[in-house]
Amino acid sequence: MDLILDTETTGLNYDDVILEIGICDMNSNILMDKRIKPKSKKSWPGAERIHHISFDDVKECPEFPDIVDTLKSILIPNRVIIFNSDYDVRLLRQTAESYGLDTDWIDNLDVVCCMYESGRKWPDYANYYGGMKLITASKLAGSGFVGKPHSAVGGALTTSKVWQAINS
Repeated sequence: MDLILDTETTGLNYDDVILEIGICDMNSNILMDKRIKPKSKKSWPGAERIHHISFDDVKECPEFPDIVDTLKSILIPNRVIIFNSDYDVRLLRQTAESYGLDTDWIDNLDVVCCMYESGRKWPDYANYYGGMKLITASKLAGSGFVGKPHSAVGGALTTSKVWQAINS
């Protein structure tokens, strides 16, 4: 089965981690909508300006080790569609590594990058690297953004509509 994953994070760097994970299926059923308290970071001003998730929003949330078994049980048996898979897979790995957790399962996920598939579907709108922004792909798919912008579930739901358009 195809599942869609999206994340919101503390930033773009190699020491950043996941703050929010959203997973849905192709019928827009939400399988995970979870905020995560980072192990050590207490602020992320640049990312917070975009997604509006502050430390106060996550300080009482579970940490990654508390949700990793559920996350694995959802993702491992399925194909995982991610809009920018290189980024989200890297952040999954970085978050797991920040707790000293095994990452082999992440490396073995069956992942497809919807961003590059969007670039192949609509090449006139692709950037130099062959991808595009999710908002552009969603407009080309005829759906626009679904749900709350800059939320993991909103990103996952929107990516599911783009993936459907690519494959129709």
